Amino acid sequence: MKIKPFIFNWNGQYQNTLLLENQLKDLNPIIINSDDNNTLEHWVNIGNECYFSDQFRKALELFDDSEYDFLWHIQADASYDNWQEILDSAKKTFEKYNWGVYAPNVNDTFYISERTDVHEIENNIKIVGTPDNTCWIIHKDFIKLMKDNLSLMKDNTLGWGWDLIICGFSHLESRPVIRDYSFTVKHPPSTGYKKEIAEKEMMEMYLHCPEKLKEAIYYIKMSPNKLTKYYGIEPPKEENILIYR
Repeated sequence: MKIKPFIFNWNGQYQNTLLLENQLKDLNPIIINSDDNNTLEHWVNIGNECYFSDQFRKALELFDDSEYDFLWHIQADASYDNWQEILDSAKKTFEKYNWGVYAPNVNDTFYISERTDVHEIENNIKIVGTPDNTCWIIHKDFIKLMKDNLSLMKDNTLGWGWDLIICGFSHLESRPVIRDYSFTVKHPPSTGYKKEIAEKEMMEMYLHCPEKLKEAIYYIKMSPNKLTKYYGIEPPKEENILIYR
């Protein structure tokens, strides 16, 4: 797999980022940095005022799809002791299922199994609505589609919605969005987001989506079992329709 890792750093994550960078040094990761107190010369330093969306836009800008097939995004507060085994599984499952998005499990996420699982395709490997984007690998086909539709995230700062668009496109193309429960990446149970603003931004994105993408995103968020329609799979009788309070 020709894969390019991008690590997103922000205030308070400097040591974690150094560790991740060292662990992945053979893949020459690019660090997208929003911490003005720690600005290493070889990092891409974009400033404290830049949140997730600006970091992701920069990663999309820097990703070269003529050289790499996959973009691997990792948040700096993620940790794991053997990233290579995740990459090995990603490669193996891509050869079998031609996925659009692949991710390991994450131990602290809103998108727990009950909220996102769609269909088990083999032991511990499931099609999901969307994985947690703490750590996910995206095929270049959907990086291109995201670049072509950047206007949908034009006014988004906090970052809720990138995963919905990319995974929505992947489902529409019948390219599985996979979560591999064989591996669980550690992620601390905290958030610095202003959730009310993030939710408002996400809803504005959704309202501007074309109808087919809007339908896929609705299924991802509200009724993941209905995503089976894109894969020719019979949905289970009891739908996991979600109520958000």
